[in-house]
Amino acid sequence: MNRFSFFAALGCAALLAAGCGKTGSDVPAPAADVTVTEVTASSISFSVSAVNATQGAYIVVPGDETVPEASAILSEGTSVDLSSEAAVTVDGLAPSTAYTVAVAVSSADGRTAVATAEVTTEAVPAIVLDRASGKHYGAGINWGITVRGNVDGIEYEVSLDLYDVESVEAGYLTEGVYTVSEGMADGDLNSDYSYVQKDNDQYKFVSGTLDVAVSADGYSLRLDTVLNDGSNFSAVYEGPVDGIEIAG
Repeated sequence: MNRFSFFAALGCAALLAAGCGKTGSDVPAPAADVTVTEVTASSISFSVSAVNATQGAYIVVPGDETVPEASAILSEGTSVDLSSEAAVTVDGLAPSTAYTVAVAVSSADGRTAVATAEVTTEAVPAIVLDRASGKHYGAGINWGITVRGNVDGIEYEVSLDLYDVESVEAGYLTEGVYTVSEGMADGDLNSDYSYVQKDNDQYKFVSGTLDVAVSADGYSLRLDTVLNDGSNFSAVYEGPVDGIEIAG
């Protein structure tokens, strides 16, 4: 061994802990990027790209939930092809709801990275109805309202069975938010007797709310529901309700 080779070998041995030549730390860490490209009331579309990564997966979680660690996303999420920029669409989401898109990638040496994007789905476009009638059932807290209208050639009839304690003393349906349920207590919109009819097809409410505002000119109603066929339905009405007094 010549003198140069001896000292090179000695130096390499002395620096063995840091590596002699290219080390793992010299390999760039993996990185991911997620870009939201389109948002509807029930879907999110996004693109995924990555560098220095051999495996990738994504999940979409409600905005109020904690994003899992990379290892959980990679093992439990949906795999994504990293050979080119991937386009992904996730359907079946709730309208007007915050979500987090999380993408995890890993490199050949096991290092990981996570990229996220926060997004809120759009509201369901509400159909505008133009006729309303209703009644107060006796001295109880039960009110019935029927709202109708023809929109894009479809005849709509929305029947609402709701319960309002304050209205007994007020003498009119008071404002507030009524929630779809099987109950008949204050603030309930009863699912057994409420429905939307589209021409000859009738659908029950599974969940949702009815927002009622009251003024001297009439009522403002906004209904946002999920129907028993899994679809979202929203409708609005502005004006008097025949048969029901307004705030005086």
